[in-house]
Amino acid sequence: MSAMNAKRMTLKSASRLAIGEACRDMSMTCRPLLVIVVAATTLTLTACRDRQHEAMRALAKSDYTIAHPITFSHGHAHLHVEVPHDRRGLSRRQRVDVYRFLQLYRARGEGRLTVSAPRAPRDHMVVSRALRRIKVGLEEIGLRRRALRLRRHATRGYEEPTIRLSFQYPLAQAPRCGAWPDDLGRHKARLPYHDFGCSAQRNLALSVDNARDLQRPRDVAPASAQRRFATWQDYLGTKPEETSAAPKATTPSATPPSP
Repeated sequence: MSAMNAKRMTLKSASRLAIGEACRDMSMTCRPLLVIVVAATTLTLTACRDRQHEAMRALAKSDYTIAHPITFSHGHAHLHVEVPHDRRGLSRRQRVDVYRFLQLYRARGEGRLTVSAPRAPRDHMVVSRALRRIKVGLEEIGLRRRALRLRRHATRGYEEPTIRLSFQYPLAQAPRCGAWPDDLGRHKARLPYHDFGCSAQRNLALSVDNARDLQRPRDVAPASAQRRFATWQDYLGTKPEETSAAPKATTPSATPPSP
């Protein structure tokens, strides 16, 4: 039994030694191949990355909206509404001013409308009436009250209570033009020159009335009820009944009347 066990142990050690040598020879043979595969993959990815950069540079030169973009900054609109102590809310003229300011905010505003009210307790009642009227006007133009941001500011004793309305709106910044760094007579790449499209972008930025139109489309206005009714009648193949009959025009006779 001891001889058989010794023979089995010898065979196992010999097989392990042979397997280890075979794996070592295989690793020595496959290591250069692995290095070559990794190097080839790296070169391929680098070439693809360079081609992507070249494509982006060519696109930037061909598209003038990318080469000469219109940037935006922020402007501020303010309206100060004085609310005397002996007045109950806003006057008619102040309501018109607030309503126009709210319409301007809806058309051009960006972000929330900031309303700053006095902090003094003696002005609480008159300021509350004025704020209630501003919130009503905000709902009348189709905006929710969450678009309003309420703040408080300190006032001096001799100053009349004033409600301050303000909002931000975008301003279009025109790009600078007139740069000619390349010689167009020796330009072999056949790409647009550096100043291509800059004048169009600059004119657009200077002539636009509402810079927010360049950022996003305007809200859709409600459809006309009369136009919708006429389109529906045309689809049904019927015409609305005429309320009044128009007089028929008579053409004069070519022959003179008989005596």
